[in-house]
Amino acid sequence: MDTTSYSQGVKEVLMFSREEAIRLGNNYIGPEHLLLGILRGGEGLAIDILKHLQVDLKYVKDTLDDKLSSDASAISSSTNEIPLIKSTEKILKLMALEARLYKSQILETEHLLLAIMKDNANIAAQVLLSENVT
Repeated sequence: MDTTSYSQGVKEVLMFSREEAIRLGNNYIGPEHLLLGILRGGEGLAIDILKHLQVDLKYVKDTLDDKLSSDASAISSSTNEIPLIKSTEKILKLMALEARLYKSQILETEHLLLAIMKDNANIAAQVLLSENVT
């Protein structure tokens, strides 16, 4: 039986990810939106790690915004269902594996960051790689 659960920080990141997708006019939630959600949350171990690695958080946010921006009128801000794309679902599963690997019953933002980086075929991981996060 899986007894892991999302931390409050991860719940907020998931909510922020949806809001970021709406803000950018995207009709899906991708790994990039998850990273934007982490950045928007602004706290937690994932942010601490990125700061420790001297990642320019504003550059990462601006770069993701530029890559994801579309006609913001393309979707309504009242859209209830914005689907997760397959790579996002995979990252959420990887997050659970990362938590288990570190013997954590709570899925935290650092597990989400590790999962995003493990699935390095996404734009979020590529932007972090450009900031020397490996």
